[in-house]
Amino acid sequence: MRKTLRILGLTLALLCAPLAQAADLNSVNVTERAKLQRVPGFPVPHDPRQIFYLQRSSNLNTVVYVLRFDDDGRLNHRAPVLPYWRRYSDGGPGRGKAKALDFWANIAYGIRARPDNATPGIYHLSLKRLPQYEVTLRQTGPNQADLTVTLGGRRATPVYAYAKIDESGLIPKVTSIEIHGIEIATGRAITETFAVQGGEIRK
Repeated sequence: MRKTLRILGLTLALLCAPLAQAADLNSVNVTERAKLQRVPGFPVPHDPRQIFYLQRSSNLNTVVYVLRFDDDGRLNHRAPVLPYWRRYSDGGPGRGKAKALDFWANIAYGIRARPDNATPGIYHLSLKRLPQYEVTLRQTGPNQADLTVTLGGRRATPVYAYAKIDESGLIPKVTSIEIHGIEIATGRAITETFAVQGGEIRK
């Protein structure tokens, strides 16, 4: 029973505060390197049309975000990005297989896409529980698009996020999240780390 409660709490808590309140992010550190560093020991997904992925300190399961295009090669207006699991922590033949997000995971990891009112082909994206942190998705050609974000005050292409989770209590909570990307102007890797307030579930 305790394990079931922890799993449910983690799903709800990751990247989110209580259902009525978004988590607060505060930038605490920006680092720059010559090359992008991956999380040691974690598999790196390379799915078709993948544009971003998210990993967590709790296990190897990864949320992959892929682009969705209509038959004419344009970004799908209603849902230009689709998130789903890569279940690396599952044992046996199911290890690493794709799996749709369930209801609770969609609350934590689902995407909100807001079309730009001034420019067709541009969308402002955010995780459902982090509405204040937006990235920009821009169509660059048929069946092509890129993602941009501001990291440390510089324009960058985000590659992945890594969330650290405190599991010492009954209800886990997110304590920090790192956004890893490539600075567009220089090609150098840049990481911005945010402290998370309100990453636990309050009753």
